[in-house]
Amino acid sequence: MPWLFSWQFPVPQTHGICGFTIYQEYAGQDLYHFRNQPFLLRLKIAKHLLEACLKFSHGIAPYRFYITDLTADNVVYSVDQDRLSFVDLDTLFVVDVRGAKYKSTTHRHEYIECPGCFAYSPEDIAAHNKSDLNIYSACQFLSEDLYRDKTNGFLYPMPTESLVQKYPELWRTLQRCVDCPRESCADRFAVAQQLLGEFEMILSDNANKT
Repeated sequence: MPWLFSWQFPVPQTHGICGFTIYQEYAGQDLYHFRNQPFLLRLKIAKHLLEACLKFSHGIAPYRFYITDLTADNVVYSVDQDRLSFVDLDTLFVVDVRGAKYKSTTHRHEYIECPGCFAYSPEDIAAHNKSDLNIYSACQFLSEDLYRDKTNGFLYPMPTESLVQKYPELWRTLQRCVDCPRESCADRFAVAQQLLGEFEMILSDNANKT
């Protein structure tokens, strides 16, 4: 955590470590606290979350960092600082791409049946230059829970009907980011950038309502 903080990754500052106890700065409330907050605030948090997952995916050469336990209690947000932080990275999967078999290709994560848990293939991830696993995790968290229940995604319940009708592409892009069908999703990184653009457009259009 101290090393990631020094490289400006979205983690709290560590003040000290004693055995298995870590003393960190207070960086905000966990995302459970925000589940029933106004939609535009949740959308702002969603934007920070997706940006953070992209940063971990690109990593610091030659290392990539993959979040394998993206849950509401492992991420916090400070309203005052407009800052999102990962407070628990015990299961962070670190890949040194110098040992990757496919040094110029991106691993494409496919859903692995695992109700109530998150499954991934360490061998497939480590064999590639980078993986879209973090993007999948973020989009799944925003859209649905680990049982694929879409009523429990962080961006649900849906906002007002007028907002849904005004920005219909948001929901389609979010779902494409999760399922990433090959006919319409050649690159999940590109879909993530499109999704960020839609987040920014909606937040800008409704800036006086946040």
